[in-house]
Amino acid sequence: APTDNDMYQQQAWREAGYDRLWTTLTDCTAQARSDCFEITVAVDLTPQALSGLFSGRLRYRFTRNGEIELRASLWPQRGELPFLPRFGLLFQMEPAYSKVSWYGRGPHESYPDCYDSAAIGLYQSDAGAMLPYCIRPQECGNRSQTRWMCVTDEKGRGVCLSSDTPFHFHVSPYTIEQIERAKHAD
Repeated sequence: APTDNDMYQQQAWREAGYDRLWTTLTDCTAQARSDCFEITVAVDLTPQALSGLFSGRLRYRFTRNGEIELRASLWPQRGELPFLPRFGLLFQMEPAYSKVSWYGRGPHESYPDCYDSAAIGLYQSDAGAMLPYCIRPQECGNRSQTRWMCVTDEKGRGVCLSSDTPFHFHVSPYTIEQIERAKHAD
């Protein structure tokens, strides 16, 4: 969902088809190794009725101790494309998984223009409290320079993500499509 800061780029993104990408599986391999099981998936990301924009690869490694390592990469299929607003993965969870903890910038949202006010530390929040109030609904609540984050239920069951490279994350009770369709917060 574009933010107010994206208003000058939105038209170019829509013309390129970023708002309607379809994922097409182009290859899938699975391999059992001595220490893990590995699945590699190759995809094309293409707007409906247009030629391909991006190719991507996801590699999942399932280790014997229950860890899942995910590597994702993306590259353009054509030369001149508008700035890519983000590349990431979307995980949907049941509403019971509403406890969020992380080590990174916080406690409030932390886009690059407000790093000075968001210290790196250990933080906890409820998913619904991670979104600041915006009169015109838009994507918000980003947490940045994160080393690890967990989303759990009241009993501490859930999923944790970590990375050797600091990453951004966003937790919201709303889908991107719901935010884009909303006209006003009230």
